[in-house]
Amino acid sequence: KIPPYSAPRRNADDQYTPDALFVINSIVTAEPRLQYAPGIAYQTFAALLRTDQQKACEYGRRVIVTPTYTGPAIETITDVIEWTPDSVKLAPEVYLLGAEAWQTFIDNFPYAEDIYLQDQYAQMAEWYARAGKKSKAVRAQQKAIEILKSKKDFSADDLAGYESRLRQYKTGHPLK
Repeated sequence: KIPPYSAPRRNADDQYTPDALFVINSIVTAEPRLQYAPGIAYQTFAALLRTDQQKACEYGRRVIVTPTYTGPAIETITDVIEWTPDSVKLAPEVYLLGAEAWQTFIDNFPYAEDIYLQDQYAQMAEWYARAGKKSKAVRAQQKAIEILKSKKDFSADDLAGYESRLRQYKTGHPLK
């Protein structure tokens, strides 16, 4: 059963309005198998973040565990969170969902050595910090540093940046 999405319009210029959710709902009603397909998942999650963040998190959790073409559309969740403008204030639960999505991605990616895991862990650390989970932010940033140091050609500047961020997480200084 496809959930009906509705919420008040926030901004007439916002492309992610309830009208967008209505169109998406029409598409998945006609073809239910598309409900968690990457393109639909991206648009649905982005629209829900702007209209009802609790529903966005519920939908996002289903996206993370629902296989589509080659696996769940996890990166649609992380991309939307990363690219959401600062003018949209995200709830801590959204950042926790993003960190969970990255961890699921890392745990299920068959060629982990081929990706920049330190970047995913650093992003997780930032999102944990934004969600107020200091100890998880510290652990994720430490993991990012550990992975970066394991690379033969890591940059000293990159390492300094990662370590600076770790100090911020440990001291509880706000993110810039």
